[in-house]
This record gives sequence, structure tokens and C-alpha cells, in this order.
Amino acid sequence: QRLVATSRMIRGDAKVVCFTAVPLRELPQLRSFRSHLARWDFEPYGICIRRDWLQNRGGSPVCYGDNALWESLGNELRPFFQVRTSTSRRSGRVADWSIEQEWRHLGDVDLRELPTDAGLVFVPSQEAAEQVAMISRWPVTVVGS
Repeated sequence: QRLVATSRMIRGDAKVVCFTAVPLRELPQLRSFRSHLARWDFEPYGICIRRDWLQNRGGSPVCYGDNALWESLGNELRPFFQVRTSTSRRSGRVADWSIEQEWRHLGDVDLRELPTDAGLVFVPSQEAAEQVAMISRWPVTVVGS
């Protein structure tokens, strides 16, 4: 019942939990395989957390920018920095990370503190929804692909 913070893939050494503000119905379009990480971004299962609940616990939107912006930020803001674009060494494709509308929370997020009305679990099928609903204290919804 805890989202564990990590500094993996985060510039600097701050441990954070990452979220997105992309509307739930748009998440399937963001799902893509990241070959350099050997994993998918935007899994078909997840939990939505009410923004005000997260914000009241220190969650904040990411500031997208370049190296000059990173250098200008104080240590307290650096955990909330994300480079706006990067170019793949293999394909030369440019990724615009700002489409993720990322938010971050410093440290672990304890889901035991998340009220029933502040969370929503999403799954890819009705069958999965029926199974997850048996163990979830939050509502469960199906998000199509």
C-alpha cells in the first residue's frame, strides 16, 4: 500500500514518485515501448489520485526545460525538473516529454492515507475490473485501448 520513490531516471539524486495529469481517456495513446529501458510507458493498470490530495502532500507539476534552466534552479526545485526534449541516439527521433504532463512527489506515497473518494483504479478490461474490485477499496473503472 505504498508507491515507492526512486531516483532512477531522475536527474539529481532525489527519490520521487511520478504521476501524469493526462486525462485518463488519453492514456492509451501515450503507451509506448521504450527500447532503451526495455519496458512500456503508461501501463494499462494504475491508480488515479485526486490532484488536491497529492498537492496537499507536496506533489507538484514538473518544470520542463533545458540545461540552462536546470542550472538556474535551487536544490529544492531540482527534483521537479524534467528535460523538455531528448533525441534518440539510435533513431534520431526527438521525444517531447512535456506531453506526459508529469507531476512528482518527493518520497514514498502511502496509499493507506488515500481516502476512498480520492482514488480510482483503472484496468484494461471488464474481467480485470471484476477481479480488482474484490480487493480494492477505491472504485475501479475500465479504460479502453
